[in-house]
Formats: sequence, structure tokens, C-alpha cells
Amino acid sequence: MDDTSGIATTATAPLRPPLPRAGSAALRALLFGVVLGVDAIGHCVALATLCFAGGLIGGLGLATAAFLAATTLVALVLVRFSAFGNVIGIAQDTSIAILAPAVAYAAAQAVGGEGAQIATALAVIGAGAVLSGLVFLAVGTLGLGRLVRLVPYPVAAGFLASSGYLLVLSALMILTETANLPEVVRHLAQPAVWASVLPALLMAAVLFLAVRLEFGVVSVLVVIALAMGLFYAVILLGGTGIDGARAQGLLPPAARQMAGPLQPLALLSQIDWAQVLIAAPVLAAVVVINLIGLLLNISGVELATRRDIDVNRELRLTGLTNLVIGGFGGVAAFMTSGSTIVAQRVGIQSRALGLGYALVTALGCFFAAGIVAAVPVFVAAGLLMFIGASMLDDWLLATRKRLVTMDWLIVLGIVLVTMLIGILPAIMVGLGLAVLAFAIGYARLPVIRRASDGRQRRSTLDRPPEEDTVLTAQGGRIRLLQLQGYLFFGSVERLIDQLHGELAASRADPGEASALILDFGAVTGLDSAGCAAIGKLGYVAASHGVSVHLAAVPAEVMATITRWALELTPQSGLHLWPSVDAALEAAETALVTAVLGAGRPLSVRGLLADLGGTHPRLADLLALLEPLDLAQGDTLIHRGSEAGDLYFLERGRLAVVIPGAQGQTIRLRSLAAGAVVGEVARYRDRRRTADVVAEVASRVYRLPEASFERIERDDRDLAALVHAILARSLSDKVVQTTRLVSLG
Repeated sequence: MDDTSGIATTATAPLRPPLPRAGSAALRALLFGVVLGVDAIGHCVALATLCFAGGLIGGLGLATAAFLAATTLVALVLVRFSAFGNVIGIAQDTSIAILAPAVAYAAAQAVGGEGAQIATALAVIGAGAVLSGLVFLAVGTLGLGRLVRLVPYPVAAGFLASSGYLLVLSALMILTETANLPEVVRHLAQPAVWASVLPALLMAAVLFLAVRLEFGVVSVLVVIALAMGLFYAVILLGGTGIDGARAQGLLPPAARQMAGPLQPLALLSQIDWAQVLIAAPVLAAVVVINLIGLLLNISGVELATRRDIDVNRELRLTGLTNLVIGGFGGVAAFMTSGSTIVAQRVGIQSRALGLGYALVTALGCFFAAGIVAAVPVFVAAGLLMFIGASMLDDWLLATRKRLVTMDWLIVLGIVLVTMLIGILPAIMVGLGLAVLAFAIGYARLPVIRRASDGRQRRSTLDRPPEEDTVLTAQGGRIRLLQLQGYLFFGSVERLIDQLHGELAASRADPGEASALILDFGAVTGLDSAGCAAIGKLGYVAASHGVSVHLAAVPAEVMATITRWALELTPQSGLHLWPSVDAALEAAETALVTAVLGAGRPLSVRGLLADLGGTHPRLADLLALLEPLDLAQGDTLIHRGSEAGDLYFLERGRLAVVIPGAQGQTIRLRSLAAGAVVGEVARYRDRRRTADVVAEVASRVYRLPEASFERIERDDRDLAALVHAILARSLSDKVVQTTRLVSLG
């Protein structure tokens, strides 16, 4: 048989450059198409025989003609409209294993005699093609053809290698007249069988060698012609004769009854549609199998010809074709990768390939019995062996050098499962193995992109010197982990292991507060196992005296957490923050409070003393300051204004903001009690670069610009104190900014 279900491949370059003369190339392509067409006739005869055996033998001729007509039609459509130049199509046998029993059952139950049985059988087959065509058309129209891009390469290569194996097995079954692999093995143990097997093996080996030596398509045609000529010379000159060769099994049996006294149009009225409807579940499975087969065949031919084409267009084209095919009882037909790839290997690029192919299959509709009966068995089998062996070599043996061990084992596994069970279960196993290999590989990727602590990264809240000293000394107790990728059952386990180590590292002293911040900004997704692990982490961390903060969680991930009903409360040990900065600020505040205590009063005198030291003129500076109380939302400084006033924040909190897009504001920094405000503008051009707004009710002390200018003019000692305080404030801000920039 021909390729049963081709699939995605990598590009296989032709072993011979394009022929120099277009006319010569077209002629050779035409002749090679003729050879493949003869093989396709045998393929269609075999399919029809599987479906129309026993009581349906009277419809064998009509079914054979329908299957060949389907092959001819799809071949001509592909020649005219497909983006591929050297592609051929064929009546497919991917779903024949489940379709043939359904056809037999429906025919057996049909009411109305032999004519009704044959008509119902053809209707079931045609319904499968029509439904497949509708699905092909729908998938292409909806633009879902890109699904083929999701097929893992090892699965694609394994499917092609398995298709090659099935072609070789089909050849052996023809030679040994058996029906499955165990029977083939038993017959090959008998020496007499090798008399028919060896010529086919020899022919396949010669074809394989000729293509390997880059003799191109001419060598294939010459070998086939010489083999047939030599065969007929031997049997005729040796006295065996055609009838004797047929009796010895060297030629196919002549003349089964391929057509009965049936009128195709008259059969339409005899269809038992109730039986066709009963076959609907089987037909649904046929549609799924055909869709998978078509998608994988398109991808295989696409990659073999090194062309990036519109898959959805090919789907629509094939869908419309199968609607017509189903109308006359043909089996679903679409492009096949096996023969097409072999044509590519021998350098055929011309659409004449499909024309020669369609010409022979069209003639086969009328003369199938005679054409098939004239081709020696070993020639047909040898050609199948050659195509199958080429595919095995390309996708099983050659890929061993290109693929990593795990991927190649998937290819090998698909072939082995195909040998034991079948190609469709093998693909399911292959997809499962590919998914498992991906999960294992993805789980081995680092989940933590970067780890840092509170000494390396600080929040944008400017704190007074005393608090800043605490964070500089003990900020290592705040651990910050930037996560990445998709957190699922595999990667989460590695994450938990790493987090246990981080918890141990962040636990400076037993009983003292510390925090673990998880930055979800680069996390693309989270599954239920990840949610369970986060919940577990919360109470494990709480037992270590560590709070866990989830920061910058994307909306998609947050939706998963919400569905999981993960408790994000202080009692659960988990806290949720809109940004990493907010989480850092909360963790810093908790750490400072744990070290310095809560509710520490801060006076402007203490603030100036922290910044300026025990200067004898400190009281004189205090006398120049003016208290100013701000309500929440009051603006202390307006962006763009020109003023040289200085402010000292005694209590409350201020935000430094600038206008953002769409009328929103962007907070650059927050200023806690103890901050100095306005020194930058004082040292530059006095133009304010940002708004300063009270986030909560606050009290500031202002040193008016006029007072500052007066002491600079009249009191150099006091001016030196003010400049020392401003310099200390600026240096602290530079250090904090450097920390943020260095984290980058």
C-alpha cells in the first residue's frame, strides 16, 4: 500500500540539483508520476477489497472506480490549485481499520437485497468523506490550521518513520500473502518464501543505492523498466509464460469480477439511510483521524519542500474536494507525504508529476484490473519497500545524529508502538511522551531569575537616617526572589526546594521578623499545583517567623489564585501587593519596627541633629523654621514653579509625583518622616521638577528662601550648617538611588 498517514517532517533536500532543461524535467516528472500512479491503483484496489469482500463482492468494481476517481480528482485539484508544485494525493487508508467494519455492518443490516447493501456501503464511505470535507473546510475557514505547528518534531518524525515501516510491512504482506506482522514473520521462516521476497529486496536496494548515488529520477525509471523487461523476457523465453507466472504468484491474480450489473444512479434510491445514521459514531472517529492525517501530511510536505504556505487555504481546498468525492461514494482523499517526499528526494519539482499520476489513476477507473495484473509482484513490492526504507532512513536512522537522546527515543518509541499496536495509538503515545519530555525539560529551567535582599534593593520610600542605618545593617533579612516562566507541578517542586533554602538564609535570628518577597512580574502562568504550593509555603514560612509577600501578580495568574480561593491574609502568612516596591516598603517597615520599636516620636530638632550633628548653631536654625500642617492630598510643591524654600518633614508622608499618560500620575518616591524636601531645586535653577503631595496628614517645617539667602549673606556659620544638612540629605538619596540602579 501507499503511505497511510504522512506527517510533519524536516526539509529533505533533493539529492540532485534541478534539471537544466524545463522540458526534460517535466517529462521525467510525468514518467515518475506514471510509476506512482500504477502503485496508487494497487492501493485503491486493496482498499476497495477490504471494504467490499464477501457478500459485497458485487460492488467491488464500482468501489474501485470510486476510490480511483477520488484519487484522480484530488490529484488534479492539487496540481491546479495547491501551493506545492510536486505534491500528489491519494484515497486515504488512515481510518480504514474502523471504517471497513462499520461498512460491513451497515450493509448487512440494510433492507432491500444486494443492491441496497452495496448502495448503503458506498453511502457510509461517502458520508465519511463529506463529513471530513466539512470539517476540513470549517477548520480552514476559522483559521485553525496553525494547530499543525504545535505538533512536536519528534512526534512528526516518529509518525513518518512509522509510515515508512508500514509501507515496508505492506510490501512483505503482498509478497507473503499474509495480513499482519506475526503472519509475515512466520512465513519468512520458510525458505521457499524467499524466492519471491529476495527479488523485491534486491530491487528496493538497487533503487535506494541509485538515489543515494545521486542518479536522480532517471535511475528510478530505468531500474523499474529494466526489472519489468527482464522479468517478461525470462518468463517468455524460459517457457513459463504469463499464465504460468500468474499461477506461481509472480504476477497478481487476473480478473476478479471488478464490476457487476449495477447502475450507479439507481443505487441512490436504494440507500438505507437509517443504517448510515447508526454509523455516525464511527464516522465521527473517521473525521478526527482524517483531520489529524491531513494536518500532518500538509506539514510534512511543507517542510520537505522547504515552503511556508497557507495551511488554511490547503484545508479549504481539500475540504471542498472531499465534498465532491463523498457525493459519488469515494473514500476521503488528500495529499500524501510519503511518495511526495521521495519525489522531492530525486529532484522532481514539476507539477507534471501530478499530471502523470492523475492520468494513470484516471485510466485505472476503467482498466484497473489489467494494469495491476500486468505489474510483477516483486516490482510493486520493491517500489513500496524503497519508499518505506527511504522514510525509515530519513526519519529514524538519520535523526539519531540530529536529535537529542530523549527526542530520538520518542521517535523510536512511536515506531515500536506502531509495530505492536498500530500507528494511531503510537501517535497518542508519542504525544504523551513529548509532553512528558517537555514538562521534565521545562521543570529543569531555573524558576528564580534573580535573588537579592533588602541591602541590595530598597523601596522608593526615603527614610530617616536612623531607619536607613537599620536597613543597611539588617536588610539581608528581607529576601527578594524574582520568579519567571510558568509555575506548574514540575517547576513548583523545584521552587519549594529553593524557597526552603531562602527561608533558612533569611532567618537571621530565631524569633525576629523577616520577610520573603516573591516577584511574580515575569511569571506567565500558574496551575493548581502552584496554588497549593504557595498556600503550603505560607504556613511553612510562618512557622519560621517569616512573612511571605506576593508582589506584581499578573491578572491571569491572579485569576487562577482567586479560583483556587487561596487565602491571602496575615493569618495565612501570605500578603498580596500590587508592586514589588509596595512589598519592599511593607517588609522594611516591619523590620524597622521590630528593631527600633513602634511609635517612635520624631521632632524636627532630632531630624536636624541626625543630619547636622551637635552643631552649636542648631537652635538658631530652628528659630528660622515655620511649621506648616498639610491635610491628605494637599500639594506642598507644584511642578514647574520657581521657589527656593526648603522643607523638613517631621511627621506624615509625602509623595513625589509627575504627570503620566491618560491623566494618571506616576509616583517617583515617597518621603517618610525625617526627609528633606526642595534641596535639589535650591542647588539648581530653583524650578521644581515634580509635585510633592501629602499622602497622609503631615507636618513640615519650612525654611523660606528669603531667610536662607539672608543667612548666606550675613551669617556664614549658620549657612554652613544648612549646607551640611542638605549635603547629607542629598548623599543619602544618591546612595539609595545607586542601590536601585545597580539592581537594574
